[in-house]
Amino acid sequence: MFIRSTERLVRPEHMNAAGALFGGVMLAWIDEAAAIAARQLFHTPRFATVAIKGGVEFRHPVYLGDLVLLRSTLIKVGRTSIAFRVEAEVFDSPNKTPVCVVHEIVFVLKDQQGKPFPHGFSPSLVTQTP
Repeated sequence: MFIRSTERLVRPEHMNAAGALFGGVMLAWIDEAAAIAARQLFHTPRFATVAIKGGVEFRHPVYLGDLVLLRSTLIKVGRTSIAFRVEAEVFDSPNKTPVCVVHEIVFVLKDQQGKPFPHGFSPSLVTQTP
C-alpha cells in the first residue's frame, strides 16, 4: 500500500476569527499533501488535481500551535489517473480520530500538450506493501 505523510504547523496567519484553523487552509494543505504523494509516484510535475469525490468532512477544530499530520493513501489507479484518501490528524492529540478527511482526491497525468496520458501503473499498486 502506498502511503505518504507530511506535517504542517498551525501559525497565526492560518487562523479564522473564531480562533480555529480556516477550512480553506486545511483544504490547501490536503491538496498539497496528495500532490506530493502523486509527484512521488508520477516522477514528474505534469499532473493536475481534477476532482474531490465523496466529500470533505471537517470533524474537529484545529488550533494555533497544533502540528497537523496529513496522511495520503493511494486508493485507486485508473489508466491516466490515481486517487488518494487524505486524513488529517493533530499530532499528540489524545483524540486519534482524523480532524478532517477527504475521501477521494483524483490526479491525472498530463503529456506535454496538457492531455491525459497513460501512466502505466497497475491497479495492484493499491494493495502492494512498500
